[in-house]
Amino acid sequence: MILGSHNTMTYLAPDNKFLKLFKFIYKCQNRSICEQFESGCRCFDIRIRLDKNYKWVFAHGIFKSSEYSPVDIFNKLNALAVMTQEKIYIRLLLETSKYDWKQEIEFIKFCKELSAKYSDFLVFFEGRRKYDWVQLYDFKNNPDLIQYVGSMCSWYGKIWPKLYWWINNNKNIKKAKNQKDNTICLFDFV
Repeated sequence: MILGSHNTMTYLAPDNKFLKLFKFIYKCQNRSICEQFESGCRCFDIRIRLDKNYKWVFAHGIFKSSEYSPVDIFNKLNALAVMTQEKIYIRLLLETSKYDWKQEIEFIKFCKELSAKYSDFLVFFEGRRKYDWVQLYDFKNNPDLIQYVGSMCSWYGKIWPKLYWWINNNKNIKKAKNQKDNTICLFDFV
């Protein structure tokens, strides 16, 4: 199986410092992207949206961080992929809670740019908007994906991902080890 981190960028500090009080709700990772890579992750679940200045930022529900730009992270991951000659998968999602045609048009343009820019070792897939999972852009790469994450598996995991991880992670890792070699398995707190 291919190890993946769910809501990869939620380790970052939120732009709104008040939201630090609610990190138990949105935070799904503690380690930086390089630490996640060193831990064996080869798939990263990246969620973005445009901020009020029309710049791409990382997002997850109420969480938003502009600490790094998505392009900076993609450049870093592409360099790691080329250096190691290993494929790195990027699940790219538009993090929206409602229909927003401006965001969607810009997201589709951004996806086209990404498809043309990076090496064959950096594999983008999905290109969906979050609120209804409609595919906005087809990257033509659709690996098998299984999510061992709180928000997909339990009511309490939607509210407190770390609690779901703490209760279920060992059992879920055993299940994931039985998956096919090319199946991506996403986890909170890798």
